[in-house]
Amino acid sequence: MYCLLAPIRLSFACLLVGLLGCSQQAQKPAAASRLSAPAQAISATSEAFVQPATSQTQETRQTQEIPHTQAVVQTQASPAANSGWQSFASAGLNQLLAQAFSNSPDLAAASARLEQAKARNAAARASLWPQAWLNASSGKSRFEPADGRATSSADSRASVGLSYDLDLFGAQRAGRQAAQANLAASLYRNQQDQLELQLAVAEAWFTHLALSERYTTQTQNLAIARQIDQLVEARFRAGAVSAADRSQQRTNLLAQEAALLPLQAQRQANLAALAVLVGAAPQTFNPSAEPLAQLQVPVLSADWPAQVLSQRPDIAALEAQLAAADADIRQTRAALFPSLSLSAAASLSSDELFKLSPATQGLNWSLSLAQSLFDGGTRRAQQDLALSLRAELLATYRKAVLNALAQTQTALSNSATNDQQEHQQQALVFEARRSLELTQARYRAGRGDLQSLLDAQRSLFSAEDSLQQKRQARLLGVLELVRALGGWPGAADNRGGLAAR
Repeated sequence: MYCLLAPIRLSFACLLVGLLGCSQQAQKPAAASRLSAPAQAISATSEAFVQPATSQTQETRQTQEIPHTQAVVQTQASPAANSGWQSFASAGLNQLLAQAFSNSPDLAAASARLEQAKARNAAARASLWPQAWLNASSGKSRFEPADGRATSSADSRASVGLSYDLDLFGAQRAGRQAAQANLAASLYRNQQDQLELQLAVAEAWFTHLALSERYTTQTQNLAIARQIDQLVEARFRAGAVSAADRSQQRTNLLAQEAALLPLQAQRQANLAALAVLVGAAPQTFNPSAEPLAQLQVPVLSADWPAQVLSQRPDIAALEAQLAAADADIRQTRAALFPSLSLSAAASLSSDELFKLSPATQGLNWSLSLAQSLFDGGTRRAQQDLALSLRAELLATYRKAVLNALAQTQTALSNSATNDQQEHQQQALVFEARRSLELTQARYRAGRGDLQSLLDAQRSLFSAEDSLQQKRQARLLGVLELVRALGGWPGAADNRGGLAAR
């Protein structure tokens, strides 16, 4: 057996020399392959924003400037624990967010996609290691010629071998870096999916509260309309009003009753959509509502553009895709050069069944060099394809940055507008309610006309319904700003301009 182990040691020594050579080669670009934060890639590509690449040479030079993302998979916490969502002071929202985090099918699918990216990254890492195998076989054969004596033979074999592709030009290392960058992109997309789920749950919950309060307000207004109808009916019987006035009031009452049906239908449809988001059956899903006016409206400040570009997971995913595209370019470039592989094998064979001693020992090793002479331009075309894909990603990345800045500016502007509109609507509701009370008192005293009473009633109903919608718009405006910022400001370190009002 010593004779068998000695050549195996020799083959492992050869592989060790090859591994050391590749590791020294991999240490050279190590300083350029670190990315401490997504915002660093923005400064690395700022030159491309001013002077886009117009030739293959420029694209190749810019390929060296974008750092390579190292994927770090973090343990995700429940979104309800985030201080940003707590700032709404909504117990129902916190409960729904926790339920969605546990049961949402969308989040489960996103987690499965992240696991797929981890598996692909693990497979890419495995290509940097040697391949080893072990084979063992034993068999017996018997031959009976038609005109001769039968013969039989036995054969037993065992072999161990390994092979290694020496990554002289960095093709396998580039493939591993591409897989790492793709894993990072999948992680950021997973974070984006979580954020979108949280925003969708919050939006559906705020819509549910607004529809519920609009339905309640409409019911209360309907009660007021019925009281006025009774008053008009009494005056009609006394001959104080005409039949036309009575018919006009009845028409107003029927319109109020008909307005309840669309609100109820919208409420049921929104509840069904919310149930799907949190992974519950719509038939049994009926969360308890809470007063919309009691919710706090957070006031967010954005130190943009730096905060937007460093926090949005969709932009970070594009940065990781750019790093993967850079690695693909290096991999296609390395495919133009020769490939070098090393293999070694040791074997034992015997003519006796299930016996390897005494046995014939065998050892073989090989070092092969291969270079394609003609492939019809396939590899050149693959390199050109990788360059064009990176150029497309760079343009997409630039557009995503500009859209992020535009969305943040629009969301900040709308947030201030929604705040002012809600306060103005509150004053309008106060005056409309007072006007209805005064007009109703004048009508009871016989000093007012029915048309003025109906106009005051319709004004109050419209103002109260509009107030609920303005409150909803203000809450949804906060969600749009959170989406534009890529999350709550300072969510990672519990800092940021967040105050509740």
